[in-house]
Amino acid sequence: MNTTTLTEALRALLPDTFTWKLGLYSTSKGRDGLELEWHLCNMRGIADQVDILKEQLLKKPVAEKPVAEYSPFLSDKENIGAFERTDEIIREQLSDIMVNLQRGQVQAAEDFISGVLPKSAGYAFYGECKSESGDITEQVLFMRRGNPFQTGQAARLFLSEGGEVISCDKPILKFTANVDFLMIGDVCYVLSSGIEKDLALENRHFAIAQKRMELIANASIVSDY
Repeated sequence: MNTTTLTEALRALLPDTFTWKLGLYSTSKGRDGLELEWHLCNMRGIADQVDILKEQLLKKPVAEKPVAEYSPFLSDKENIGAFERTDEIIREQLSDIMVNLQRGQVQAAEDFISGVLPKSAGYAFYGECKSESGDITEQVLFMRRGNPFQTGQAARLFLSEGGEVISCDKPILKFTANVDFLMIGDVCYVLSSGIEKDLALENRHFAIAQKRMELIANASIVSDY
Protein backbone atom coordinates (compact mmCIF):
# COMPACT_ATOMS: atom_id res chain seq x y z
CA MET A 1 0.00 0.00 0.00
CA ASN A 2 1.14 3.53 -0.74
CA THR A 3 1.74 4.97 2.72
CA THR A 4 1.72 8.60 1.66
CA THR A 5 0.42 10.80 4.47
CA LEU A 6 -3.01 12.31 4.20
CA THR A 7 -1.39 15.74 4.12
CA GLU A 8 0.58 14.87 0.99
CA ALA A 9 -2.48 13.32 -0.67
CA LEU A 10 -4.64 16.39 0.06
CA ARG A 11 -2.01 18.83 -1.16
CA ALA A 12 -1.74 16.95 -4.45
CA LEU A 13 -5.53 17.07 -4.93
CA LEU A 14 -6.67 19.79 -7.38
CA PRO A 15 -10.49 20.01 -7.14
CA ASP A 16 -10.81 22.24 -10.23
CA THR A 17 -9.58 19.41 -12.45
CA PHE A 18 -12.47 17.11 -11.45
CA THR A 19 -16.15 16.90 -12.34
CA TRP A 20 -18.09 16.71 -9.07
CA LYS A 21 -21.39 15.28 -7.81
CA LEU A 22 -23.15 15.51 -4.46
CA GLY A 23 -24.69 12.24 -3.32
CA LEU A 24 -26.76 11.55 -0.21
CA TYR A 25 -27.44 8.11 1.22
CA SER A 26 -29.96 6.51 3.53
CA THR A 27 -29.40 3.19 5.30
CA SER A 28 -31.41 0.01 5.79
CA LYS A 29 -30.52 -3.30 7.42
CA GLY A 30 -29.30 -6.01 5.09
CA ARG A 31 -27.97 -9.52 5.47
CA ASP A 32 -24.34 -8.37 5.64
CA GLY A 33 -24.93 -5.18 7.60
CA LEU A 34 -26.29 -1.82 6.53
CA GLU A 35 -27.22 -1.26 2.89
CA LEU A 36 -26.84 2.19 1.39
CA GLU A 37 -29.36 3.79 -0.94
CA TRP A 38 -27.95 6.72 -2.90
CA HIS A 39 -29.54 9.74 -4.57
CA LEU A 40 -27.86 12.65 -6.31
CA CYS A 41 -28.66 16.27 -5.57
CA ASN A 42 -27.93 19.16 -7.93
CA MET A 43 -25.42 21.56 -6.46
CA ARG A 44 -23.33 24.30 -8.00
CA GLY A 45 -19.76 25.05 -7.00
CA ILE A 46 -18.89 21.68 -5.48
CA ALA A 47 -15.25 22.11 -6.53
CA ASP A 48 -15.09 25.33 -4.49
CA GLN A 49 -16.63 23.57 -1.49
CA VAL A 50 -14.17 20.67 -1.78
CA ASP A 51 -11.28 23.14 -2.03
CA ILE A 52 -12.43 24.81 1.20
CA LEU A 53 -12.85 21.40 2.82
CA LYS A 54 -9.36 20.41 1.69
CA GLU A 55 -7.80 23.56 3.18
CA GLN A 56 -9.69 23.10 6.46
CA LEU A 57 -8.58 19.48 6.73
CA LEU A 58 -4.96 20.48 6.16
CA LYS A 59 -5.18 22.74 9.22
CA LYS A 60 -6.50 19.95 11.42
CA PRO A 61 -4.20 17.59 13.41
CA VAL A 62 -5.93 14.59 11.79
CA ALA A 63 -4.06 15.21 8.52
CA GLU A 64 -0.72 14.67 10.27
CA LYS A 65 -1.62 11.38 11.95
CA PRO A 66 0.47 8.40 10.84
CA VAL A 67 -1.12 6.15 8.23
CA ALA A 68 -1.35 2.46 9.16
CA GLU A 69 -2.93 -0.59 7.56
CA TYR A 70 -6.65 -0.61 8.39
CA SER A 71 -7.99 -2.83 11.16
CA PRO A 72 -11.12 -2.45 13.29
CA PHE A 73 -8.77 -2.71 16.28
CA LEU A 74 -6.80 0.37 15.16
CA SER A 75 -7.43 3.47 17.27
CA ASP A 76 -8.57 6.33 15.05
CA LYS A 77 -7.42 8.73 17.78
CA GLU A 78 -3.79 7.86 17.10
CA ASN A 79 -3.69 6.58 13.51
CA ILE A 80 -5.48 6.78 10.20
CA GLY A 81 -6.47 3.35 8.94
CA ALA A 82 -5.88 2.97 5.22
CA PHE A 83 -6.07 0.34 2.50
CA GLU A 84 -5.99 0.04 -1.26
CA ARG A 85 -9.35 0.54 -2.94
CA THR A 86 -8.97 -2.96 -4.42
CA ASP A 87 -8.70 -4.50 -0.93
CA GLU A 88 -11.42 -7.13 -0.43
CA ILE A 89 -12.50 -5.35 2.75
CA ILE A 90 -13.86 -2.42 0.74
CA ARG A 91 -13.81 -3.44 -2.93
CA GLU A 92 -17.46 -4.50 -3.28
CA GLN A 93 -18.91 -1.68 -1.19
CA LEU A 94 -16.82 0.92 -3.01
CA SER A 95 -17.82 -0.45 -6.41
CA ASP A 96 -21.50 -0.16 -5.47
CA ILE A 97 -21.04 3.40 -4.23
CA MET A 98 -19.28 4.45 -7.44
CA VAL A 99 -21.96 2.94 -9.66
CA ASN A 100 -24.71 4.66 -7.69
CA LEU A 101 -22.94 8.02 -7.76
CA GLN A 102 -22.25 7.75 -11.47
CA ARG A 103 -25.74 6.60 -12.49
CA GLY A 104 -27.93 7.71 -9.60
CA GLN A 105 -31.19 9.58 -9.93
CA VAL A 106 -31.01 13.34 -9.36
CA GLN A 107 -33.54 14.70 -6.87
CA ALA A 108 -34.68 18.23 -6.00
CA ALA A 109 -33.24 19.62 -2.78
CA GLU A 110 -36.72 19.90 -1.23
CA ASP A 111 -37.26 16.14 -1.63
CA PHE A 112 -34.55 15.40 0.93
CA ILE A 113 -36.45 17.10 3.78
CA SER A 114 -40.07 16.75 2.68
CA GLY A 115 -40.41 13.03 3.38
CA VAL A 116 -40.43 12.06 -0.30
CA LEU A 117 -37.07 10.36 0.31
CA PRO A 118 -35.83 8.53 3.40
CA LYS A 119 -33.91 10.75 5.79
CA SER A 120 -30.30 11.03 4.69
CA ALA A 121 -27.82 9.23 6.93
CA GLY A 122 -24.80 10.77 5.21
CA TYR A 123 -23.43 12.38 2.09
CA ALA A 124 -20.48 12.31 -0.27
CA PHE A 125 -18.67 14.54 -2.71
CA TYR A 126 -17.63 12.38 -5.66
CA GLY A 127 -15.17 13.65 -8.26
CA GLU A 128 -13.77 12.09 -11.41
CA CYS A 129 -11.45 12.97 -14.29
CA LYS A 130 -11.88 11.57 -17.77
CA SER A 131 -9.53 11.20 -20.72
CA GLU A 132 -10.37 12.55 -24.17
CA SER A 133 -11.71 9.10 -25.05
CA GLY A 134 -14.12 9.25 -22.10
CA ASP A 135 -12.32 6.78 -19.83
CA ILE A 136 -12.18 7.60 -16.11
CA THR A 137 -8.58 8.31 -15.13
CA GLU A 138 -8.95 9.53 -11.53
CA GLN A 139 -11.58 9.31 -8.81
CA VAL A 140 -11.98 11.01 -5.43
CA LEU A 141 -14.54 10.43 -2.69
CA PHE A 142 -15.23 12.43 0.49
CA MET A 143 -17.81 10.77 2.78
CA ARG A 144 -19.39 12.07 5.95
CA ARG A 145 -22.03 10.56 8.26
CA GLY A 146 -24.92 12.85 9.14
CA ASN A 147 -27.72 14.59 7.26
CA PRO A 148 -26.47 17.95 5.92
CA PHE A 149 -29.99 19.24 5.14
CA GLN A 150 -31.60 21.61 7.59
CA THR A 151 -34.71 23.74 7.49
CA GLY A 152 -34.43 27.47 7.86
CA GLN A 153 -36.48 27.29 11.07
CA ALA A 154 -34.24 24.68 12.66
CA ALA A 155 -31.10 26.55 11.63
CA ARG A 156 -32.59 29.97 12.54
CA LEU A 157 -31.39 31.30 9.21
CA PHE A 158 -32.13 34.95 8.43
CA LEU A 159 -31.43 36.92 5.28
CA SER A 160 -31.33 40.57 4.35
CA GLU A 161 -33.73 41.50 1.59
CA GLY A 162 -34.60 45.04 0.56
CA GLY A 163 -33.01 46.43 3.68
CA GLU A 164 -35.16 44.22 5.90
CA VAL A 165 -34.14 41.11 7.83
CA ILE A 166 -36.40 38.16 7.00
CA SER A 167 -36.42 34.49 8.00
CA CYS A 168 -35.70 31.84 5.38
CA ASP A 169 -37.78 28.67 5.40
CA LYS A 170 -36.06 26.94 2.49
CA PRO A 171 -33.83 23.90 3.02
CA ILE A 172 -30.17 24.68 3.52
CA LEU A 173 -27.06 22.54 3.51
CA LYS A 174 -24.44 22.56 6.22
CA PHE A 175 -21.04 21.02 5.56
CA THR A 176 -18.24 20.77 8.11
CA ALA A 177 -14.54 20.06 7.84
CA ASN A 178 -15.04 16.70 9.51
CA VAL A 179 -14.72 13.80 7.06
CA ASP A 180 -15.19 10.15 8.00
CA PHE A 181 -13.91 8.42 4.86
CA LEU A 182 -11.67 9.57 2.03
CA MET A 183 -10.61 7.96 -1.21
CA ILE A 184 -7.91 9.77 -3.11
CA GLY A 185 -6.58 7.87 -6.08
CA ASP A 186 -6.03 4.24 -5.14
CA VAL A 187 -5.87 4.70 -1.37
CA CYS A 188 -8.79 4.85 1.08
CA TYR A 189 -8.48 6.54 4.48
CA VAL A 190 -10.76 5.86 7.46
CA LEU A 191 -10.71 9.05 9.54
CA SER A 192 -13.48 8.07 11.97
CA SER A 193 -14.56 4.69 13.24
CA GLY A 194 -18.19 5.81 12.94
CA ILE A 195 -18.19 5.17 9.19
CA GLU A 196 -17.20 1.53 9.68
CA LYS A 197 -20.82 0.59 10.37
CA ASP A 198 -22.20 2.20 7.20
CA LEU A 199 -19.53 0.58 5.04
CA ALA A 200 -19.73 -2.77 6.90
CA LEU A 201 -15.95 -2.65 7.30
CA GLU A 202 -15.83 -4.51 10.60
CA ASN A 203 -18.17 -7.25 9.34
CA ARG A 204 -16.08 -7.69 6.20
CA HIS A 205 -12.85 -7.76 8.22
CA PHE A 206 -14.05 -10.58 10.46
CA ALA A 207 -15.60 -12.52 7.55
CA ILE A 208 -12.27 -12.42 5.71
CA ALA A 209 -10.36 -13.35 8.87
CA GLN A 210 -12.67 -16.34 9.37
CA LYS A 211 -11.94 -17.59 5.85
CA ARG A 212 -8.21 -17.31 6.50
CA MET A 213 -8.59 -19.26 9.73
CA GLU A 214 -10.51 -21.98 7.90
CA LEU A 215 -7.68 -22.27 5.36
CA ILE A 216 -5.20 -22.77 8.21
CA ALA A 217 -7.43 -25.37 9.85
CA ASN A 218 -7.95 -27.30 6.60
CA ALA A 219 -4.22 -27.26 5.85
CA SER A 220 -3.60 -29.41 8.94
CA ILE A 221 -0.37 -27.56 9.69
CA VAL A 222 -1.38 -26.89 13.31
CA SER A 223 -1.57 -29.91 15.56
CA ASP A 224 -4.08 -28.48 18.03
CA TYR A 225 -6.09 -26.02 15.99
